[in-house]
Amino acid sequence: MKRYILLAIIVCCYGTSLAQQKKVSSITTKGPTAEELYEKAFDYMYGRNGVIMDSIKAADLFEQSAKMGFAKAQVERACIEKSDSVALKWLLKAAAQDCHYAMRPLFSIYYNGYNDVAKNVEEAYKWLKKGAELGNPWCQWLWGYTYHFGEDGFPVNVNQAIFWLEKAANQDQLEAALELAELYDEGKLLKRDVFKVVRWYQKASDLGSGRAKWFLACFYRAGDGVDLDKKQAFKYMKEAAELDEVAAQIELGRMFASGEGCEKDIVAARHWLIRAREAGKEADNDYIVNVAKSFLDELDK
Repeated sequence: MKRYILLAIIVCCYGTSLAQQKKVSSITTKGPTAEELYEKAFDYMYGRNGVIMDSIKAADLFEQSAKMGFAKAQVERACIEKSDSVALKWLLKAAAQDCHYAMRPLFSIYYNGYNDVAKNVEEAYKWLKKGAELGNPWCQWLWGYTYHFGEDGFPVNVNQAIFWLEKAANQDQLEAALELAELYDEGKLLKRDVFKVVRWYQKASDLGSGRAKWFLACFYRAGDGVDLDKKQAFKYMKEAAELDEVAAQIELGRMFASGEGCEKDIVAARHWLIRAREAGKEADNDYIVNVAKSFLDELDK
């Protein structure tokens, strides 16, 4: 009897050991997850985390992750696809999972009717609206823009425009912040509100817009909606000029020439006026060239 009990114990131990070995083996041979493949693809795409840049390897990893059903990878796989009809299939797979990243390229493909996909404006706006509702800031901006200007048969609706543009701007969508500032500034669809104009230009400025900085400089220079402050005007004018806003470069040159909001500096004035003149030449803009030249001529008198 003891012999059989001992044999049974040996068999059980062997069975348990074998099961543990299979369990360990299954753990050690388990492959990377779809999300891990997706992240690794970016390593190869940008040559990060010690990996040598390899776009072919990146594409292969995106493909693997996409086939495993990872929505973000399906979007990336679509973006590197040459055939728009194939790209569309991947995007629709991602969209079925409510991946808001898929909505912008879906809108673009349907709206423009690229290559082997027929143009379908109605379908395009369906996905744009879906993207906005899912929180995509680019889609929210364009959806708000559509209501602002009544694009493609949509009625102008200022309340809807503001609703969606604010959602986008609050997610740091630069275009939405600029458009809100312009909407409140133009005084067409609603009464001009200079305080909201300044607020949204300030937001756009914080996001790096040279155009917004130029407008803020003008507001501080004139005391429009803000306290008149020449130093603040100079600060924003210089920031705008450094971001290649040509109008700001001309005005900055004039401010340096007269010492408005800064110490008078003729050398700096010439620098910015010459830079504006050259930018005008590159853009074949005779007006800019002539204005810059006339101020340079005044400095030489």
